[in-house]
Amino acid sequence: MNGKWTGETDANQSLLDTHGPRPPAQSRAATFAGSRMKRYVNIVVAVIAPILLVMVLFGIIASLTVPFSHTAVPFRTALGSLVLVSMSNLFGCLPFWFVPIAAGLLATFLLCSREAVRIAIAITSFVLPMLFLDPSRAIAQFLFLPFVAVSTTIGMFAGSLDGETWSEGFVGLEAAAWWSMLWSVVLVAELVRGRIETYERPANTDVIAVNRAEISK
Repeated sequence: MNGKWTGETDANQSLLDTHGPRPPAQSRAATFAGSRMKRYVNIVVAVIAPILLVMVLFGIIASLTVPFSHTAVPFRTALGSLVLVSMSNLFGCLPFWFVPIAAGLLATFLLCSREAVRIAIAITSFVLPMLFLDPSRAIAQFLFLPFVAVSTTIGMFAGSLDGETWSEGFVGLEAAAWWSMLWSVVLVAELVRGRIETYERPANTDVIAVNRAEISK
């Protein structure tokens, strides 16, 4: 300090004592990058996840209304059969409750900013479809469905799926597989975002020591 303070140094010391140290540029850049990634993740989830939930609901209702057959069922026919659904049958169908639970998780994810909570929701959403599968083969189905999700989705819109596929609920299952794949990507993005925000972030005490040393020069 060489014996005395200047007025500018005293002012800087006062600001440091009042407001704490100014974060380094690297930390500010990491925080900005993490916030931008979070915004992009929210946009992707807010656009894609509701579409997948509608597809799941559509597949569940179609499984109750499309008659079992070995002939191809056009997409318009399956869509038109939705008006035949009975609400009591729909509410009594266990897979139906996947939709409101998933919607609640989705809303919580979009409204929450805490990293730990968002990661927990991503993990829960990823494994959620498995809870509604046949317990005796849930894991096998859960691992197998993503491999046929593309062909089933294309067949649904092309009208090449037969009545057996519709009535057995495979359309809803494939939409649920897309849901799990979406959340696997979200989970990775959230883990990367957390890593970016904490990468080489100095401890608060170290920053204070550095700033005090600069002021003392």
